[in-house]
Amino acid sequence: MKRIGQSLLALVLVLSAIWAVPSATAQRQKPGESQHHGGQHAREARPHGDPVVRQGLITATAAVTAQKPRQVRAQLEAGKSIEQIALTAGKSAADVLARFDAGVDRALRRAVDSGRLPQSVANARAAWFKQAARLQIDQPGLQPAFPGLHELHVMMISAAVRVSGMRRVDIRAQLESCKTLSAIVATRGKSGADVARDALAQADRTLMQWVSEGKLTTAQRDEWHAALQAAMSNMVSTSGLHVAGKECAT
Repeated sequence: MKRIGQSLLALVLVLSAIWAVPSATAQRQKPGESQHHGGQHAREARPHGDPVVRQGLITATAAVTAQKPRQVRAQLEAGKSIEQIALTAGKSAADVLARFDAGVDRALRRAVDSGRLPQSVANARAAWFKQAARLQIDQPGLQPAFPGLHELHVMMISAAVRVSGMRRVDIRAQLESCKTLSAIVATRGKSGADVARDALAQADRTLMQWVSEGKLTTAQRDEWHAALQAAMSNMVSTSGLHVAGKECAT
């Protein structure tokens, strides 16, 4: 149990370090340098998901089932889902999610208490992590992964480039000054809804590919589509996204 406690503490530290402020890598990379952070072909890359969600589910499952994280990882690599691993140990998906949620809440509460994150942003990130965990808990091997928050930001910027015809570097510069994507593309006669539709169409192509490959059911695709649609609709009016490198007034 001591090791499990240490693992849960590690989850708290990881969550606080990675999500308390925008990614340092995202801040220093130049447009076009990386697929993940807005390179020319970012739209073609399949999402890898939030590593925090994956590690958090593994840690929570280990704690609930009295196993070591490496044992949980081995079962995932063998094709089991988190839900199956829990059931085999006499536990349930709900048990794992309750432990996961507690870890997320604890980590983000520390980020708020330390002044690194405003409560409203912490609430939004907690909701995102918890939703992602629920969408993946029955996925064999946690694959495919529901898109991570930063990955979704990249998808939205790529969509804004396509819709507006603006250069990525110019869009990023305006996000850095805390503008919204809706306001940015409006200067080219486009709307935030145009950007969200384009981004969702790109995401839907990936979801359909996963369905055709047998990696998602049609019901899962519909559920993931709805979650992405809601998130994208909100992101077009989110000041700065992760690019600003600071908290923007909303």
